[in-house]
Amino acid sequence: ASELLDSVVKTVNECLADAPRFGVQKPKSSLGASEVLDIISRCNSTGGPSGRFWVLDPVDGTLGFVRGDQYAVALALIEDGEVVLGVLGCPNYPMRKEWLGYQHRYHRIVSKLTPPNSDSWNKGCVLYAKKGSGKAWMQPLLNVNKMFVWPNHAKQVFVSSIDNPALATFCEPVEKANSSHSFTAGLAHSVGLRGGPSLGRGSAVARVWLCSIYISSTCCPFYEKDRHN
Repeated sequence: ASELLDSVVKTVNECLADAPRFGVQKPKSSLGASEVLDIISRCNSTGGPSGRFWVLDPVDGTLGFVRGDQYAVALALIEDGEVVLGVLGCPNYPMRKEWLGYQHRYHRIVSKLTPPNSDSWNKGCVLYAKKGSGKAWMQPLLNVNKMFVWPNHAKQVFVSSIDNPALATFCEPVEKANSSHSFTAGLAHSVGLRGGPSLGRGSAVARVWLCSIYISSTCCPFYEKDRHN
């Protein structure tokens, strides 16, 4: 337990050291274990229809995370039961769409074995949007030593404007337990859909050039129940 705590404290301080790059003032000195534990203990909101609090899903896509594939860190700001701000961090989701192609699979595997460079496919990205703004943005998860002064390298993202199914590209969950692939394939074929990569669902749909439709036809009643709760 002490080793885990030391690792958490170290990670927290390493992140805080980069705070100025994001326009946030860093602490005058590193935090100790007791201070980190005190901060974690403050995360005790019971939620509910009133009040203002943050909701964090540290690993959305557990199996993808275990495989070293696609997963997301999801963060939302809730005010009186309404989501007013959403942030989606996708560590393995590239800024450049071509790195998702099958022909680049070898490069993606190699990138896991060697230190990443400025063109690395798995630099990752962050997507975020504010309720009522009418816009959503995407920017690199890492940006070497450059300052993250908005908009900097942020790019506006859009949902697809395609209204003809025959011209649309779809994606679906990778795991068979989470989706009936045969049903999806039949449905896609019947309307002329083109298959796409099975990746981070929300970010794939938001990025107009990658995916137009997300199809999830679960064959597991427990997953179906959990998905609607």
